[in-house]
Amino acid sequence: MAMQPIPDGYATVTPWLISQDTPRLIDYVTEAFGAVELARVTGADGRVEHAEVRIGDSVVMLFDAAPGWPSTPGFLRLYVEDADETHRRAVAAGGTSVTDVTHLFFGDRVGRVRDPLGHLWWIQARVEEVSAEEMQRRLADPVFTAAMGYVQGADLLGPGPHPRPALERRSGNRCHPAVSGITIIAGPAHGQVRGKPARLAWWIRASWLIRWTGYPDQPHNPDQPPNSACQSEKRDKPPGGGCGSQ
Repeated sequence: MAMQPIPDGYATVTPWLISQDTPRLIDYVTEAFGAVELARVTGADGRVEHAEVRIGDSVVMLFDAAPGWPSTPGFLRLYVEDADETHRRAVAAGGTSVTDVTHLFFGDRVGRVRDPLGHLWWIQARVEEVSAEEMQRRLADPVFTAAMGYVQGADLLGPGPHPRPALERRSGNRCHPAVSGITIIAGPAHGQVRGKPARLAWWIRASWLIRWTGYPDQPHNPDQPPNSACQSEKRDKPPGGGCGSQ
């Protein structure tokens, strides 16, 4: 029988999560995400030297940081059946909501939670299939640009939740689009994944990222079209387009 270079149950890439309290992290992901513990090796000093859990169809490996190691938070994307319910459960289990679950222009509902050991989980569910043309249209839709501005504007390493902004914030008579200079590049992912065609892959390149200015108590004037105050402004344009950058 031929040797399998990749053991059953493992994918090509398996992440490590390093923390100061692996047993606590295992308890958390079990309660929040339904993880199943596969293995745990504890050293003579009580530190977890190696552990593995399975979340859905994926294995995550964990171990305790050595004394004196700096914090090394992991960033993981977790696809689930119901992003809203999983986000709620992750917070109830002791996590901190970084961004509320938000419907984004490419068809996913996405929320982020920081677990008690500092790792960040992108909790996502695909709720619609969106064409490249529709994605491009949505990038000019203030609802979707505000949503993208909200999630990209979060402090991923900060202490607490990121408040939702208004659709458009203004500073004096200058307006600031939530997103500018975004290009969508589409192409089929090559090869097969376990005998099934790989999903069409989308990449988003932002030449100028989100900039929020003004104050929440200065909402957009509905009698004035979005960005109309910027139409004649020629200075201080950010790279890739937009207007009114400071």
